[in-house]
Amino acid sequence: MAPADPLVRLDPDHASDVGARSLAALDELPEGAVLLAPVRDVDGAVADLAYAYVNRSAARVMGPAPSELLGRCVLEALPAFPRELFDDLVAVLERGAPLHTELDYSDAFAGHAAFSGRFRITASRLGDGLLVVYDDVSARAQARSTEQRYGAVLETTSDWISIADRDLKLVYVNAGGRRMVGLDPDEDIVGRRIGDFSPAWARDVVRREALAVARRDGVWRGDLARLHRNGREIPVSQVIVARTGDDGAVDFYATICRDMTRERAAEAALRASEERFRVAFEQAPIGVGLLDLQGRFVQVNDAYCRTVRRSREELMRMGPQAITHPDDTAATTHAIERLVAGEVPDFRFEKRYVGSEGETIWAELSATVFRDGDGQPQFLIGMVQGIGERRVAQTLQRSMLTTQLPDIDGVEVAVRYLPGSPETEVGGDWYDVIPLPGDRVGIVIGDVVGRGIEAAATMSQLRTALRAYAIEGLEPAEVVRKLHRLADHLTEGLGTTLVYLDFDPATRELRYVSAGHLPVLHVDAAGETSFLPGARSSPLGTVDAGREVPQARLVLEPGEAVLLYTDGLVERRDIGIMRRLEQLREAMASAPEELDAALEHVTARLSGDIVRFDDIALLALRVLDM
Repeated sequence: MAPADPLVRLDPDHASDVGARSLAALDELPEGAVLLAPVRDVDGAVADLAYAYVNRSAARVMGPAPSELLGRCVLEALPAFPRELFDDLVAVLERGAPLHTELDYSDAFAGHAAFSGRFRITASRLGDGLLVVYDDVSARAQARSTEQRYGAVLETTSDWISIADRDLKLVYVNAGGRRMVGLDPDEDIVGRRIGDFSPAWARDVVRREALAVARRDGVWRGDLARLHRNGREIPVSQVIVARTGDDGAVDFYATICRDMTRERAAEAALRASEERFRVAFEQAPIGVGLLDLQGRFVQVNDAYCRTVRRSREELMRMGPQAITHPDDTAATTHAIERLVAGEVPDFRFEKRYVGSEGETIWAELSATVFRDGDGQPQFLIGMVQGIGERRVAQTLQRSMLTTQLPDIDGVEVAVRYLPGSPETEVGGDWYDVIPLPGDRVGIVIGDVVGRGIEAAATMSQLRTALRAYAIEGLEPAEVVRKLHRLADHLTEGLGTTLVYLDFDPATRELRYVSAGHLPVLHVDAAGETSFLPGARSSPLGTVDAGREVPQARLVLEPGEAVLLYTDGLVERRDIGIMRRLEQLREAMASAPEELDAALEHVTARLSGDIVRFDDIALLALRVLDM
């Protein structure tokens, strides 16, 4: 036999003529169809098979376009083509008996992407050539499986999914869509059209706008409504898809609607919440500002503007650092950096701002950070409250409190003062130790009704007046009687309570008066405690001018002590006053002998575990053993 090469090539004109006349109808087949022409060697034997016709489905499987396949040889272009199958195809050409077979096949046509599958092959002779039709049964099985999965999804989803033909007539509505509008599972939809299950306004949008956009762009999206058969409108997010054919005409319309009832209710609740926040934000009595993570103002309320004495426009333009006192800038920046980094959940401190005219403004700044569900910081919330008056009151109050106690022979005196929590306004608690004529010593503790600068000013006036009366050598009862008269002329003096006593170290005589104040606690030399009786009158300004003020006396033995205190030590909202006085008595009975340590012990026992809403002052005197 002569060698296989050189091959005798197929006549292209003859092959294309055969394909054009006989095989044009195969172009639309979903299966692959090719016409193979024999390529013979010099001896007439079939050495290869060349593509004389290839339909679109066949080209999709192999990769190249049909025009690129024409004239190419099977064995040359498909290196993995089974020799056994080639021989079977040649046998069909030579003997005329059709071939039916299946095989698993993987290959790559002349450098194109690889393809694989299980193919059902039918081959029969057509003229001088061979018509081969093959179907990728694995792809078809996969398509059927995918179709089944998609069908299951369509029937289990709660969304509305429908198909309408090119005339807008509904041909399918899934189970979720039927439930949405109250249709029975088997209820007939023949004759129903797109928009029939929508309120009139939504139907008008679909027919006037949505369908035109879908035909032009392929899809339309928008918020519309479905209409339940009971008349209830259901807000939906709707998509309409127009599927067009090669001729540009619409084949069908697909509509998907998602029930947005919960989302719309949540949006309404959010809007209401935002409105409540806006009102609370704007009407808040303290300054509130929202800042981004770079520390720039996003929003401030009117109270913020009033506190720092700047307009909203100024604040938005300048930012918080520009209105911060230069000496407080670094501390403020550091606090914000720690807050954003999550090192602290919030912070609060007093700082200075600079007003529009360059004046210093004292304020208390509190800040926290808002974080999202993942813990990431989103924005800062800052609150400012002017404390200029508080600082004046604090300064005035502290200037009135004795810090250097006088040295008195034969007597030990100790004092302890604890201010209330930072958010508490300055109260009117005060005390004093006064050297008196004749080597006596006067001791007073009191509490002015009210808070703030008015209370501090009243305290100053009463303290000064008491010192003046006491230095004249008047007895405690006469001193307090004069204070009653003075309180009648003070704006805040009415209702002030105090205990005033004087002590003579030589005779150890103690004279005392209480004007509506808590009882003096006595500690004997053995450590037994009791409250001094008698000598009680009502608060200042509540005693008639001619009425005497009661006074009592007591001789203190060496080692004995008395304790004076304000109501901040013993008053609690959850425990009655009598029980708290008993706790004070027990605490003093177990206290150390040294007075400073004893006062620290008492305050720790009675107020160490609570937030103090009031100032606390304690003053103690002990007779030394000479």
